[in-house]
Amino acid sequence: MENETMYDSATQLLLEESEQILQILKNQEANCTSCPIFEEIMDTKLFGFSEKVDFAIELGVIEDDLGQQLLSNLERAMSEVYENIAGK
Repeated sequence: MENETMYDSATQLLLEESEQILQILKNQEANCTSCPIFEEIMDTKLFGFSEKVDFAIELGVIEDDLGQQLLSNLERAMSEVYENIAGK
């Protein structure tokens, strides 16, 4: 039961962080149509998130499939927002 609680907690923390990253990006969508520095910051956040996902997988608190899905979902959502920014 304790492992299930850790799994749920780790999953929830990673979901919340991915939502925060995406929210930051969406908030800047109106302010920044072409900001290389902002893109670098977001790339750094994505890299940090992927490292946390990898660490959680290594610790065994989330499954590899879930971690890859979380990362893929965030990358896809970020790509959609970037496309919207570039299209303005």
